[in-house]
Amino acid sequence: MVLGVLVLSIRIDNGVLLAAKVRVISKFWQRHWPFDRYLLSGEQGLLLNPGGSVHTFGMPCAVDVAFLDRNWRVLKLVPLLRPARWALAPRATSLALLLPAERARLAGLDRGMSLSQDNSAVQAAQPFATTVLRRVDANPALQQRSDRQ
Repeated sequence: MVLGVLVLSIRIDNGVLLAAKVRVISKFWQRHWPFDRYLLSGEQGLLLNPGGSVHTFGMPCAVDVAFLDRNWRVLKLVPLLRPARWALAPRATSLALLLPAERARLAGLDRGMSLSQDNSAVQAAQPFATTVLRRVDANPALQQRSDRQ
């Protein structure tokens, strides 16, 4: 469903835009990057696919967590999960959505509501700002030789 998608936008079934830029984390190694890269603000979010219980060890701030089933229905909502805490997922959890603290309350999200991917949001096509680092050889002669090839 959301495999291979890097950034998407999510709406609640009542039409409210819940998060405009949601990064999908679907690989094991992506979950263990330093969480300071995932400082959530505004209308950003993280969608863990597959989802399960969530911990906030190493996260810089509190988050709201919504546990979703495979039809994107909210099974459980954990508001204001502070750093260094656990949130246990219900049995049928398929996805876990992490939002900035208080975002769920401000958007009116509650247990039992359905979420959907919003393809109409233009800003969803723009990925998060990232920095690309290039390795430069210390030896200029090697650099010139690799440039010629």
